[in-house]
Amino acid sequence: MEEAAKRRPEIQLSGLEWGIPGWVARSGMWSSANVDYLTGWAAGLRDKKGLNVTALAVAYNERAYDKGFIKSMRKSLDAAGLAHVKTIAPDSWGHMWSIVSEMQNDTDLAAAIDILGTHQECYGAQEQLPPNGTMALGKPLWSTELHIGEIGKVAACDTAAGESFDLPVWDIRAGM
Repeated sequence: MEEAAKRRPEIQLSGLEWGIPGWVARSGMWSSANVDYLTGWAAGLRDKKGLNVTALAVAYNERAYDKGFIKSMRKSLDAAGLAHVKTIAPDSWGHMWSIVSEMQNDTDLAAAIDILGTHQECYGAQEQLPPNGTMALGKPLWSTELHIGEIGKVAACDTAAGESFDLPVWDIRAGM
């Protein structure tokens, strides 16, 4: 991250949990220990390395989310002087839009999430489009699994092989 920021100071840095340290795991994924761990990670990068995390997933990669955890993360980030860090949720895979109805019915949850992130828009070879009312939440939609250089849409959903929607990795413009 340091090297990337040296080369491109305006780079946006983000984080997503794929696992948790053992000392956090003893308290559980959705514990205050994990809230402290993630907040400390972002604050430590800022304070010790001069790196600015701009987005942080407040769910667990490809798996579940917890409404209380998401709300606690937003409060913790704000209290640590990290109000600028955008929260991303749910980053789930399959049935990823269930959080929309929860946000529509829970204004605190909706306020705690800055970006609706889906891990993939395809589940069981079927595209899963956002339900009606999603855009009314006023949140950007991010596909957190697609990468620069991927060809076609999501492989399991797209049968039209070879359709390029992004720059190939070897194209110098892909990294600009």
